Amino acid sequence: MAGAAARMTMTVVLYFAFIALFFAVLQPGALVPATAWLSMPIGILAGLSFGVPLMAYAASIVDDKGQFALVQRFVFMPMFLFSGTFYPLTNLPIGLQWIGWISPLWHATELGRVVTYGAEVAPGMIAVHLIYLLALTAGGLVVARRLFARRLAA
Repeated sequence: MAGAAARMTMTVVLYFAFIALFFAVLQPGALVPATAWLSMPIGILAGLSFGVPLMAYAASIVDDKGQFALVQRFVFMPMFLFSGTFYPLTNLPIGLQWIGWISPLWHATELGRVVTYGAEVAPGMIAVHLIYLLALTAGGLVVARRLFARRLAA
Protein backbone atom coordinates (compact mmCIF):
# COMPACT_ATOMS: atom_id res chain seq x y z
CA MET A 1 0.00 0.00 0.00
CA ALA A 2 2.86 2.36 0.78
CA GLY A 3 4.37 1.73 -2.64
CA ALA A 4 1.07 2.46 -4.35
CA ALA A 5 0.66 5.63 -2.27
CA ALA A 6 4.17 6.74 -3.28
CA ARG A 7 3.34 6.26 -6.96
CA MET A 8 0.06 8.14 -6.52
CA THR A 9 1.91 10.97 -4.79
CA MET A 10 4.32 11.33 -7.68
CA THR A 11 1.46 11.25 -10.17
CA VAL A 12 -0.72 13.85 -8.44
CA VAL A 13 2.23 16.21 -7.91
CA LEU A 14 3.16 16.02 -11.60
CA TYR A 15 -0.46 16.39 -12.67
CA PHE A 16 -0.95 19.41 -10.40
CA ALA A 17 2.20 21.02 -11.79
CA PHE A 18 0.89 20.43 -15.31
CA ILE A 19 -2.55 21.94 -14.69
CA ALA A 20 -1.01 24.88 -12.81
CA LEU A 21 1.37 25.45 -15.72
CA PHE A 22 -1.64 25.86 -18.01
CA PHE A 23 -3.58 27.98 -15.47
CA ALA A 24 -6.33 25.39 -15.02
CA VAL A 25 -6.74 26.21 -11.33
CA LEU A 26 -7.47 29.90 -11.68
CA GLN A 27 -9.59 32.08 -9.47
CA PRO A 28 -10.26 35.76 -10.09
CA GLY A 29 -7.27 37.81 -8.98
CA ALA A 30 -4.99 34.84 -8.25
CA LEU A 31 -2.85 32.61 -10.43
CA VAL A 32 -3.45 29.57 -8.21
CA PRO A 33 -6.05 29.50 -5.43
CA ALA A 34 -4.60 29.17 -1.95
CA THR A 35 -6.47 25.89 -1.49
CA ALA A 36 -5.68 24.33 -4.89
CA TRP A 37 -2.72 22.37 -3.50
CA LEU A 38 -5.24 20.39 -1.40
CA SER A 39 -6.26 18.62 -4.59
CA MET A 40 -3.06 16.58 -4.28
CA PRO A 41 -3.89 14.88 -0.96
CA ILE A 42 -7.49 14.52 -2.14
CA GLY A 43 -6.23 12.67 -5.22
CA ILE A 44 -4.09 10.37 -3.09
CA LEU A 45 -7.01 9.70 -0.74
CA ALA A 46 -9.24 8.97 -3.74
CA GLY A 47 -6.74 6.46 -5.05
CA LEU A 48 -6.41 4.77 -1.68
CA SER A 49 -10.19 4.66 -1.20
CA PHE A 50 -10.40 2.65 -4.43
CA GLY A 51 -7.19 0.68 -4.09
CA VAL A 52 -7.23 -0.48 -0.49
CA PRO A 53 -10.68 -2.15 -0.67
CA LEU A 54 -9.55 -3.75 -3.94
CA MET A 55 -6.45 -5.00 -2.14
CA ALA A 56 -8.75 -6.55 0.48
CA TYR A 57 -10.74 -8.23 -2.28
CA ALA A 58 -7.50 -9.51 -3.84
CA ALA A 59 -6.53 -11.00 -0.48
CA SER A 60 -9.76 -13.00 -0.45
CA ILE A 61 -9.19 -14.61 -3.85
CA VAL A 62 -7.94 -18.17 -3.56
CA ASP A 63 -8.32 -19.30 -7.16
CA ASP A 64 -8.04 -16.64 -9.86
CA LYS A 65 -10.71 -17.16 -12.50
CA GLY A 66 -10.81 -13.67 -13.94
CA GLN A 67 -12.61 -11.98 -11.07
CA PHE A 68 -10.77 -8.69 -11.63
CA ALA A 69 -12.22 -8.43 -15.13
CA LEU A 70 -15.68 -8.65 -13.59
CA VAL A 71 -14.80 -6.00 -11.01
CA GLN A 72 -13.58 -3.73 -13.80
CA ARG A 73 -16.69 -4.27 -15.90
CA PHE A 74 -19.42 -4.26 -13.26
CA VAL A 75 -17.99 -2.09 -10.47
CA PHE A 76 -15.36 0.36 -11.71
CA MET A 77 -16.87 1.18 -15.10
CA PRO A 78 -20.34 2.11 -13.76
CA MET A 79 -18.76 4.08 -10.92
CA PHE A 80 -16.60 5.92 -13.42
CA LEU A 81 -19.43 6.69 -15.83
CA PHE A 82 -22.01 7.63 -13.20
CA SER A 83 -19.79 9.46 -10.70
CA GLY A 84 -20.66 13.00 -11.72
CA THR A 85 -17.14 13.76 -12.93
CA PHE A 86 -18.15 14.65 -16.47
CA TYR A 87 -21.50 16.25 -15.64
CA PRO A 88 -23.42 17.03 -12.43
CA LEU A 89 -24.86 13.98 -10.74
CA THR A 90 -28.24 15.74 -10.68
CA ASN A 91 -28.43 15.34 -14.48
CA LEU A 92 -28.85 11.59 -14.01
CA PRO A 93 -32.19 9.96 -13.27
CA ILE A 94 -32.63 9.42 -9.54
CA GLY A 95 -32.43 5.66 -10.14
CA LEU A 96 -28.79 6.02 -11.26
CA GLN A 97 -27.64 8.73 -8.86
CA TRP A 98 -27.01 6.21 -6.09
CA ILE A 99 -24.11 4.82 -8.13
CA GLY A 100 -22.43 8.20 -7.87
CA TRP A 101 -23.19 8.52 -4.19
CA ILE A 102 -21.36 5.30 -3.36
CA SER A 103 -18.47 6.06 -5.71
CA PRO A 104 -15.29 7.34 -4.08
CA LEU A 105 -14.67 9.21 -7.31
CA TRP A 106 -17.76 11.39 -6.80
CA HIS A 107 -16.72 12.28 -3.27
CA ALA A 108 -13.17 13.12 -4.38
CA THR A 109 -14.44 15.08 -7.39
CA GLU A 110 -16.70 17.20 -5.20
CA LEU A 111 -13.81 17.95 -2.85
CA GLY A 112 -11.53 18.72 -5.79
CA ARG A 113 -14.03 21.20 -7.20
CA VAL A 114 -14.18 23.01 -3.88
CA VAL A 115 -10.41 23.41 -3.50
CA THR A 116 -9.50 24.12 -7.13
CA TYR A 117 -12.13 26.58 -8.21
CA GLY A 118 -14.27 27.30 -5.18
CA ALA A 119 -17.40 25.30 -6.01
CA GLU A 120 -20.17 25.82 -3.48
CA VAL A 121 -20.62 22.82 -1.20
CA ALA A 122 -22.16 22.81 2.25
CA PRO A 123 -19.51 22.48 5.00
CA GLY A 124 -21.29 19.39 6.31
CA MET A 125 -20.95 17.73 2.91
CA ILE A 126 -17.21 18.39 2.91
CA ALA A 127 -17.03 16.41 6.14
CA VAL A 128 -19.21 13.65 4.67
CA HIS A 129 -16.95 13.38 1.61
CA LEU A 130 -13.79 13.20 3.72
CA ILE A 131 -15.24 10.73 6.21
CA TYR A 132 -16.50 8.48 3.41
CA LEU A 133 -13.11 8.39 1.67
CA LEU A 134 -11.28 7.79 4.95
CA ALA A 135 -13.76 5.07 5.98
CA LEU A 136 -13.28 3.19 2.71
CA THR A 137 -9.51 3.40 3.09
CA ALA A 138 -9.43 2.41 6.77
CA GLY A 139 -12.09 -0.28 6.40
CA GLY A 140 -10.30 -1.77 3.41
CA LEU A 141 -7.04 -1.75 5.32
CA VAL A 142 -8.55 -3.54 8.32
CA VAL A 143 -10.16 -6.20 6.13
CA ALA A 144 -7.05 -6.65 3.97
CA ARG A 145 -4.82 -7.00 7.01
CA ARG A 146 -7.06 -9.69 8.51
CA LEU A 147 -7.32 -11.60 5.25
CA PHE A 148 -3.59 -11.46 4.55
CA ALA A 149 -2.80 -12.50 8.13
CA ARG A 150 -5.22 -15.43 7.87
CA ARG A 151 -3.70 -16.56 4.55
CA LEU A 152 -0.13 -16.25 5.83
CA ALA A 153 -0.96 -18.23 8.98
CA ALA A 154 -2.49 -21.09 6.99
